[in-house]
Amino acid sequence: MAETIRDYFKRRTRLALQLCAVGIALAAIAIALFAFGYLVAGEVGAVIGVAIVCSGLCFLELTRCPRCLSRLSATASSARLSHPINFCPYCGANLDSERPSAAR
Repeated sequence: MAETIRDYFKRRTRLALQLCAVGIALAAIAIALFAFGYLVAGEVGAVIGVAIVCSGLCFLELTRCPRCLSRLSATASSARLSHPINFCPYCGANLDSERPSAAR
């Protein structure tokens, strides 16, 4: 069974949220290290944690429709709404249709 466009969006959203969670956990550990007197390790860990969170948010922002290549970060994150969007607002592609194989 081929992957649908909606499954593609859900997978990218899940990966972006996992990246953000790892970054937040790393930043929290770094803050704890900073509080216990490990200043350099705390600062470096906090910077790396924030960079990971930003990369996760950027990854989500760069989610594109496989058919028209428009940025659909709002559509991708709407998968968690009670009534998710059923089409691409730019090209009108049904999100439950099969994902084109030529798209990456």
